[in-house]
Amino acid sequence: MCSSDLKAEAKAWAQEYASLLAQADMAGSFKKTMGEMFTDERTIREDSRLSTEQKDKLIARIKAAQNREAEAFYQATERRRPQ
Repeated sequence: MCSSDLKAEAKAWAQEYASLLAQADMAGSFKKTMGEMFTDERTIREDSRLSTEQKDKLIARIKAAQNREAEAFYQATERRRPQ
């Protein structure tokens, strides 16, 4: 196989699997974002300077953000699922 054949084959593969490659990138970003939010939640729970009410409000905001992030990820990946 010559170099141009390999390049053409690689390009065809990338086009065929573009949605899966994009999902992998999105999954990495999703995992990072969710991990950061879980860390924030843990930090809030452990902060003795905050009242229970303050913690509850902050954690509720984080949970809402996690839900939005999860829903957006689901919607984006559901549309790209191979047929």
